[in-house]
Amino acid sequence: MSISHLSPAISDPRELQRKTAETVNRISASMQPYGVRVVNANTTVDGSVGIYDCNATAGTITVTVGAPEGYAGKVFLVVKSDATANTVVITTGSVLYVLEYQDQTADVCSTGTRWIIR
Repeated sequence: MSISHLSPAISDPRELQRKTAETVNRISASMQPYGVRVVNANTTVDGSVGIYDCNATAGTITVTVGAPEGYAGKVFLVVKSDATANTVVITTGSVLYVLEYQDQTADVCSTGTRWIIR
């Protein structure tokens, strides 16, 4: 198998830095918007922020994601920020994903036709 289609190694540190910055910017674009929402009660992903910082001290929190069509290519981060035994439940309507531990996270990604939670 030929690998001639691969780019040659970059030896110039400035070029490497530029290429790295381009890659980071391209990846970061899928995480926009970057804002953080502190969540203390049930909430719905509405696309206005990229990170949902869930504090379940008062009880279980459900984070609901709607239809994936409006969020194609977007990635949202959900984090359980407290140390209680209460959980954060992420639901797509058909799939449940549960965060049980402090600082446990889940990426919620839309393909445009379905949600992927990892």
